[in-house]
Amino acid sequence: MIEFLARRKPLLAALAHGTWLRFSGWGAAYALLEGGAVLLAWALAEKARPGQRTPWWALYAFYPGHLVLLAAVKALLA
Repeated sequence: MIEFLARRKPLLAALAHGTWLRFSGWGAAYALLEGGAVLLAWALAEKARPGQRTPWWALYAFYPGHLVLLAAVKALLA
């Protein structure tokens, strides 16, 4: 939703996402990390070729991968 409101401006999307997380009670470090994740996702989406499909295993790997990342961030910030 935030990316839609940013109208193809990745820095605005990252800033809006990080600000939303910060005001939702998340720490500043996590908000900065997530803002960087938005920029990374945006860059990867821009490089994708039209009609190219995501590999079947990517979506299966995403869920446990993001849980590991969240646990690592929690351990670093604790």
